[in-house]
Amino acid sequence: MRKDSVALATQRSASVIEPAQELVRRSSRGGIDDYAPVLTVLEDWLPDRALPHRRLHDDAGQLVGLLVEIAGQTPEAAHQERQAATPGPRPQRGTARRQPEPHHLQDDRDRG
Repeated sequence: MRKDSVALATQRSASVIEPAQELVRRSSRGGIDDYAPVLTVLEDWLPDRALPHRRLHDDAGQLVGLLVEIAGQTPEAAHQERQAATPGPRPQRGTARRQPEPHHLQDDRDRG
């Protein structure tokens, strides 16, 4: 089991270290160098991880960024999903006092 964990960790770290090393080799002085060489390294890395992206261009049509959306859940939704998937009785929640929701709060502009 531990051997599998070590192998997986080695594989995962290599998937980040290799592109990081490639990025270091690219000239990337902000405002001086073209962004395309650096962004191309990232753009080549994203599909292997099933991360769709869009290229962002400035008014002159130059590549200036990549937009990557990562779908996920809030921590509470993830917790609820794990709880729903766990068979057996649910642990009792504590009796901690609930904080007021943000819509109950007012700032100084709302005061009369």
